[in-house]
Amino acid sequence: QDFPDAAAYYAAIGTADKGPDIYAWTFNNSFNDPEDNLRRMFHTNFVPEKGGINYIRYSNPKFDELLDKGLTLSKREDRFPIYQQAQKMLVDDAVAIWTAQPAFFMTYRDTLKGYVWNPFSINNSYEWYDLSLSGPNT
Repeated sequence: QDFPDAAAYYAAIGTADKGPDIYAWTFNNSFNDPEDNLRRMFHTNFVPEKGGINYIRYSNPKFDELLDKGLTLSKREDRFPIYQQAQKMLVDDAVAIWTAQPAFFMTYRDTLKGYVWNPFSINNSYEWYDLSLSGPNT
């Protein structure tokens, strides 16, 4: 059986008249900020025709306005209510079906020092420079 490659898939979902009505998409934030994926996946300026990944072509000027305002604020406590409103808007507009949130498990010995859990790394990358072992066998 012949399967299309990734380029064919992206070309299909990137074209409004040829793309699927529904598709599966997975993502992980690159850093601890809702701006990362909210803008790239749902802002009007990020539709495929403009080089973005808003493949569902969600367009809501009020949503865009919230994200644009959040981007101008530097204090987390000022930004939180804005992104909270934006996320509620996505749910109310039913732009996606969020189906899963994976549970990550990490085991390590008490002798490992310097390990910091990074929930934004899908491949569990570590700050190797900061890791060390302590105890009688080191």
